[in-house]
Amino acid sequence: MTSIRIQCAALALCLPAALATAAEGVQRAADGTVQAVTAPVKIVEGVQEESRRNGPVAGAVIGTAKGSLNAAGAVIEGGAGIAVGTVEATVGAVKRVVEPVTGK
Repeated sequence: MTSIRIQCAALALCLPAALATAAEGVQRAADGTVQAVTAPVKIVEGVQEESRRNGPVAGAVIGTAKGSLNAAGAVIEGGAGIAVGTVEATVGAVKRVVEPVTGK
């Protein structure tokens, strides 16, 4: 009975740290989501920039191509941020909770 109380006390002490670690992972996932969701803006920015540089017709063609590549990169990078953040949040929380029990 005493060892269970000690484990519960250790768990209660480590819980705020676990939540802080999880919060970092959640923030990374949120940042990745914003990056992925706002990726289409890259296409519009590419068209605007190339239209100023090369005129409206060439700007639309070149800007769409460049903007699409930039948007695809933002989606990939944002998706990676979501995945990494989710794993960090989960593993960080579990690690902090299990640490007092296992001693590792």
